[in-house]
Order: sequence, then C-alpha cells, then structure tokens
Amino acid sequence: MERPMADTFWSEARARVLLDPGVANLNTGSFGPLSRPVFERVTRLRQRLAEEPMDFLLRQAPPLLWEARERLAGYLGGDPRRLIFAANVTAAVNMVASSLRLATPGEILLTDHEYGAMHWCWERAAQRQGLSVRTFALPIMASSPQEILAAFRAALAERTRLAFFSHVLSPTGLVLPVKEMCTEARQRGIMTMVDGAHAPAMIPVALNDSDCDFYGGNCHKWLLAPTGAGFLYVGRGTEDRLQPLQVSWGCSTNAMNSARRRACASTSSRGRAIRAPGWQCQRRLTFSRKSAGNASMLATANWRVTSASVCHFCRRRHQNGASCAAI
Repeated sequence: MERPMADTFWSEARARVLLDPGVANLNTGSFGPLSRPVFERVTRLRQRLAEEPMDFLLRQAPPLLWEARERLAGYLGGDPRRLIFAANVTAAVNMVASSLRLATPGEILLTDHEYGAMHWCWERAAQRQGLSVRTFALPIMASSPQEILAAFRAALAERTRLAFFSHVLSPTGLVLPVKEMCTEARQRGIMTMVDGAHAPAMIPVALNDSDCDFYGGNCHKWLLAPTGAGFLYVGRGTEDRLQPLQVSWGCSTNAMNSARRRACASTSSRGRAIRAPGWQCQRRLTFSRKSAGNASMLATANWRVTSASVCHFCRRRHQNGASCAAI
C-alpha cells in the first residue's frame, strides 16, 4: 500500500533535520529544528574561524555578513542597511530599551499579552528614565483586526511615549494588525517597537511597509536558522535615536575609517563576530512552497567567488562566478 503524499513529504522533511527520532518536538515556538545542511554549513564556518581567526574575521566575515543581511532583508521586505544582526529578539529589544531616550514624564505602553522578559526589560528602561509602564487589555477572542485596533487606539494617551507589542502573540498565537497599530501611533507622535519573535517564516513580514520605528525578530524559530540568529530593524527617521551598546571598530565617526565602518557595520563590535557563523548561515537559506503551501526550508550550496583569488575554503583559484565544490 502506497503511503499518502503528505506522509511522504513530512517523513522526508523529518529526515533533513537533527531532531531525536524518538521525540515529537512540539515547541518550535522556542527553538526550531536545525536542518542537516545548515548545521554542516555553520560547523564549517566555525572550523574556518578556529583555523585562521584573523583571516576569517578580517577578510571573510564582512562580505559573508553583508550578503546574509541582503538575503534576510530581502526575505523580510526590508533594506539591508537598516538590519542589524542580534543574538535573538531579546537582545534586539534590549538594544532599543537601553539606548533610546524618551521624553519625561511619560509612559511605555504594552499589551497584557507580552512576553514576561520583555516586561522586565521595559520596566528597567522606564525606571532609568523616570517613566512608567502601563499595560492594556487586548480582546482575547477578537472578531476582527478592527476590534484590536480600537482597543489599542483607546489605550493610547497623551503621556504615551512608546508602544511595544508583538506581531504574533506568544500566549495565543493571535496575529496583531501591526501596520495599522504603528500608523495610529505615528499619527500621534508615539514611537513603536514590534516584537517579531514568532513572525519570520510563520507569516509574511514586510518591514518597509510596517510603519514601525523598531522591529526585532528571531531566525532560530520558524525560519529554522542556527541558534543565536536574530535581528533588529530600524525604521526610517530613527537612525540617530540609538547608540550601540558596545563601542568598537564599527562605531568610529572618523571619515578616515569609513571603509572599516562599512566592513563592521553589521554588528556593533567585531568581538561579536564569534556569532558570525550562525548569522552567515542565513545567506544559505532559501524557501520553497510545497504540500498545500507548507514552507519547507532548503539549504543551498552556491557559494560564488567574486574574483579569481585563492578561495579561502578549498585553497584553489576559481574563475569569476564559479562555485566552490568544497562548500
């Protein structure tokens, strides 16, 4: 008896990931399963980092990081120049909360469905700046996006300086009307930050159209990227509102160091490049729609050498555009 096509698809998909075959993983909301090609890719990159740290960090990492930013930003409908790699969405939110200065007196507004750690993050930020934190109730069984928007609109106040809310709520999985909420806040002069921990690869994300000031996301959940792969997206008009938590090579304002700044611009410090292999793996991820619209992630192996120099991976010379078989 032939197996149903759906069973065959999921069996093949299961074989591509490193999950324990005796365990039924039901918690991609915390960490998604890692595919074998991606695991092998990140392992090779870490091996290169260990073999020649300076060569990897100074020469190989910058172009790999930039291409990864282009690929990820393109998938999320954003501009790679506005995308910053982070360890996860918590790190991204903390970048904003620890750096953004808001007018006082005032308040930071959250929904009553936000992740607990994010409450603590904004409570500390509010305490440091002399602000308060207020939550408002979301409709649990909303019949339409307009019902959610109405609750949000009613909660905004003259004292509200920043509104923080999730794209996909972690307790219920409800998808909020992010664009409409951000537009409503912007019309009142209120900044917004969106917690997109569960959005990338679960639902379509269009960063440039979201109208938010800041958007943080995870790639290690539904996108199935390596653990430690996340991002912060900075909206138009907010470029000068943040300061990096670490000052290193990428932070110089000296015009003479512009080339160095471009090379390091995907992270706030070269020291954070120890996470670079995980971030760089995002340049290897492509997506295909199969089996009634289910998203299946595939890892490609199409590293392109941009010059006829010695390849860092196989130590041979390639012609322009040639693929390296060692990857």
